[in-house]
Order: sequence, then C-alpha cells, then structure tokens
Amino acid sequence: MNLKNTITEPQPRLAEISALIGLLVWFLLLLVPISTVTGIAQIERFFLFAILVIVPLGLSLIEPQELHGLHTWPYRIALLAQPFGAAFGVASFMFNQGKLAAILACGWLVVTVIIASGGMWRFVLRGSLRVEEISLSFALMYIAVGGMWFVMSRLGFHPMDFGDTIVLLTAVHFHYTGFAAPLLMALTGRVLRTSEGGKTNLLLVLAVFCLIGGTPIVAAGITLSSGLVGLIGAIVISTSLWLLSGLVVVKIIGVIHSWSARILLFISSLTISLSMVLALLYAYSIFSQRLLINIPKMAEYHGTANAVGFALCGLLAWSVIRKRENSKFRT
Repeated sequence: MNLKNTITEPQPRLAEISALIGLLVWFLLLLVPISTVTGIAQIERFFLFAILVIVPLGLSLIEPQELHGLHTWPYRIALLAQPFGAAFGVASFMFNQGKLAAILACGWLVVTVIIASGGMWRFVLRGSLRVEEISLSFALMYIAVGGMWFVMSRLGFHPMDFGDTIVLLTAVHFHYTGFAAPLLMALTGRVLRTSEGGKTNLLLVLAVFCLIGGTPIVAAGITLSSGLVGLIGAIVISTSLWLLSGLVVVKIIGVIHSWSARILLFISSLTISLSMVLALLYAYSIFSQRLLINIPKMAEYHGTANAVGFALCGLLAWSVIRKRENSKFRT
C-alpha cells in the first residue's frame, strides 16, 4: 500500500527557517545572562527552546491540505507571527519580573492564542472523529494555556500562592506535553491508520485520550495541591507516552526507509520512556513527601530528555519523513 498522502507535503519554508534561526539564537542565548526567577536557569532555557525551536518546527508539520479554506487563516497568521512572538518572549527575559516583562511576554501569548483558535476552529469545523486528528487539534489548543502561564510568570503573579518555579514549569509543561507530544501522537496515528488499512488502532486511542486527559489531571493536582491527583496524572501521561513509544518502535520504524529518521524516532521513543520514569518518581515524591528526586535534577535530566531527546528528535524525524519518503512508504 502506498502511503503517499499520509505524511504532509512540503509546506512554506517559513516555519522551518524560523526553527533553524531559533536554534542558532538559543545557542547564542546560552552565553547571555537572562532573568531567572526560579533559581534554575535550565527551566527558562527550556522554555526559550520551546518557543524558538519546537513550536515553529511543529507548525511546519501541519498538513498542507488544510491550507485552503477560511478555517486555515489562524494557521497562516501564526506562521507569520511566530518569529515576532518568540522575539518578544526572549526580550521579556532581559528584564526582571513586572509589567514590562509581562507586556513583552504577551507577544508570545498572542501567537499561542492564534494557534489555539486555529485548533479549535479545526476541531469544530472539520468534525473528524479520527483519534489522530483530535490529538492534533488539542495540541494546537493546549499551547495557549502555556502562553497564559508564561505571562503570569513574567508578571510575577502567583495564582493560589504558587511559587515562581511552579508557574513557569506549568508554562513549559503545556509547550512540550501539551503541544509537542500530541502533535507527535497525531503524526504517528496517521501513518498507523494507513499502514493498517484504515483501521483505528485501539492502543493509539488509549494513548491519545490518556495524554489529552492526563494533562488537565496534572494541572488539577497542582491547583488542588494534591499529591494523589498529581500522581494519578503522572501515571496517566506516562502510560500514554509509553504506548506511543511502543507503537513507534514496533509499528512505525519498520515502514520507514530513511535510517536517519529511524534513528531519530528510536532516540525520541527511548528518551521519553526513561524520562517518564523520572516524572513518576517526582510525582511519588510529592505524594509520599519523601524526596526521591528534586526539581533541579528533574530540570537537568527530565527536561533535557523531553526537550532534546523526545520533542526535537521526534519532530526532526517526521520532518525527514515528510521530505524524503513521502512517496516511498509501502507495507
């Protein structure tokens, strides 16, 4: 079976160029001191990595067949606005928390709201019940939650007496687990459906709904200051991402001809599998009030695995697949 239409055709290169420039900017920012309110600079840097690299790279993988019609205007605007919004986001870290930093952060919030409106419009107008398309719509919608928490972080606003670290971590969470993960789930699901003759894979259904449902459960655990709810959310999300990893390794890698894409997908699957073990250890630490791993270590290991190993390698793999193997997939 030819899977030609399963992976997206090349899109306007704006988002890819933005991601490449964003990566260069991010490396340069490693040499520049930025405003850190958490005391853990990796958290701020991983957030910047998301807005400079992960989001534009993810946007470049949205399917081109949806670029016609009225409901695609938010996506088109987001492609143009993303570099400017990211620049405002970077600039906000050059100032201490306060009104000026928050105003600059609103530049990125605007971009996330545009993206989310496209996701909502897509979800309502397209009306597809295919689980992979639902996953993609939620990826686009969830990112706006991260944008709102980012503005609160730069303002110095502490809802429900949350500390600065938790506020910014929530923003980071919704850019990776809220945006990158369901996007990767959607891309996997499209190939999986085609390779399985149009059938719905039940493990993918479970993975998608665990991911979509687990994200607000984790947020509820934070809101309610409940270690039990947070642990449940971590278990649900971990289950989802372990299922995704298994499906990629068992079902997807075998139908891909590009060795570079295979290696990147394997790295992505392996790192997120190990990373979620750390997430469970941290959630259990909060629940049991026994320190097994602290936030600095989570930022160093879990953060690196999620940002570079899972999100970046996964998105790069699908970018390679889109460009090189669009007409080569066969089962």
